[in-house]
Amino acid sequence: MKLPFRSVLLAISVITVPAAFAGSYPLGVELFGGFDMPLVQEDVGSGPMYGISVRGHVISIFHAQLVFRGSSQGDKDESITPIGAPSLTETLQGGSLTGFGLNVLLAGKKPALVWPYGFIGISTNSFAPGQRDKETLLGTSWGGGLAVSLYRNIVYADANASLLVMPIENNSASRKNLQIGVGLMYMFQIPMK
Repeated sequence: MKLPFRSVLLAISVITVPAAFAGSYPLGVELFGGFDMPLVQEDVGSGPMYGISVRGHVISIFHAQLVFRGSSQGDKDESITPIGAPSLTETLQGGSLTGFGLNVLLAGKKPALVWPYGFIGISTNSFAPGQRDKETLLGTSWGGGLAVSLYRNIVYADANASLLVMPIENNSASRKNLQIGVGLMYMFQIPMK
């Protein structure tokens, strides 16, 4: 999946530029795994998800988060009943769904012992179903999560859930995926002064 250089540079700037005004800047890096479940479409099944994210404070209760995630879409059995013939079952291969996105998080300004958050985001996604044409889909995500400190507000266990919506067929329909993730996040304290 090709990403425009300017978009990546802008996303990194949104996270890192506010650091110039801070004494130290907490930058959270998280590895996560989870489950991806298609909600409406019946051509792929559920499968495991993995990814990495980087989050940083921007201003007030607003944080920015870069996310890369990938998931395996499960195979799906489809029943076909030809006229005057017995029913047949065809297996559609699942394939993969990968995405790169930018989320805006609403959370407490500083890392806390228990740190709830909500988020909204945009992403570019590559949907590659088995034995079918690959598609590049823009998507929006809404969700929330809870990070709990495991060690001095530096190491966190994080759990979240989101709904990913990707319009298709000239916006007349959409793919919808429920994504549930659990991860381990480390808050790097970057000295700025």
